[in-house]
Amino acid sequence: MRKPALICAGIIALALAILVGIPLWQLSYWIPHSRPNESNRIFHPKGFSIIKPPKWTKHIMSSDEPHIQTISLYPEGRQPKHSPGISVGLLEHKPESLGSYTETTFQGAPAFHKVYPGLSHETKAYVEFSLLFERSGHWFGIHYAKPDDSSKPPSLKDIPSRILEYLDTFRFDSSPRS
Repeated sequence: MRKPALICAGIIALALAILVGIPLWQLSYWIPHSRPNESNRIFHPKGFSIIKPPKWTKHIMSSDEPHIQTISLYPEGRQPKHSPGISVGLLEHKPESLGSYTETTFQGAPAFHKVYPGLSHETKAYVEFSLLFERSGHWFGIHYAKPDDSSKPPSLKDIPSRILEYLDTFRFDSSPRS
């Protein structure tokens, strides 16, 4: 008895969303409903941090290898390669070529971004966003990917504003944490 009512409610909600012009990605399970909360800040031993959205999982990679310094975030209960995700990483050095990136600003400082159709994850289309920037002599990359079955070229407008709020919580303290 409950299942038909839930299906009907879902169809009505979808129809109303379309009628009032709510983009369908805003109905997605993985978009945080709340603003970033400082109590959810995740710290990497190398001194950078970001706020984790509620009901998302964190994975911190730290190694003696300089190229393995990342914080990865993705919705709980999802496989990282099959779901939206945010990855923040410390780069070994300034990227050699930024020719395919567009100059922008991030947190009031120069940065470079690129939005592009993502690699297929088991035939699932993705939109990917990369942001490269320097802080205190160190280069960082923030990468965001989300499912997208649209046939239009990807753009910054494809990134939900709430996700952009979380990306903007990046911080770097040059004195590493122990």
